[in-house]
Amino acid sequence: MKKLWLCAIMLFTFLVNSNGVVAASDSINVTIDNKPVEFTADSGKPFIDKNNRILVPFRVVLEEFGAKVLWIEYSQGVVIATKDDLNVRIFVGENYIDQYKTETWPLASSEPHHTWPVANDTNIIIKDNRVYIPIRSVLEAFNAQVTWDGKTKTIIITSEKK
Repeated sequence: MKKLWLCAIMLFTFLVNSNGVVAASDSINVTIDNKPVEFTADSGKPFIDKNNRILVPFRVVLEEFGAKVLWIEYSQGVVIATKDDLNVRIFVGENYIDQYKTETWPLASSEPHHTWPVANDTNIIIKDNRVYIPIRSVLEAFNAQVTWDGKTKTIIITSEKK
């Protein structure tokens, strides 16, 4: 009887302590304009956070999307992505991003004018020295369409066609 209780307690502890990270066999895929994004140990891989939201490595996805990524060294957690005349500024540890057009932020000034904050339902984080973001709000700020295919566990990103 003691063994049965011990097994039950161990099972309960295991289930309670699981943090929702997707197992390797349940890896999450990302495609941009039908081209798969390759994730490596160096680039980081998408995962599901404690809020049940998918976070992806910022740099690899945004560069594959065609954006220029700039880490602001002195800012303690501000990263900027630029594509065409659109910009997104993210803040590590926060649950929002700023969107703005290039002409509203001349690089000589310290702050962009006319930013449009966009809320996320989970925080932007650093994990294993990489910035991870909830991808939908960032890419929608660049006018991309972001959809989820639950059967294939794939985030499908379609660029705005000009």
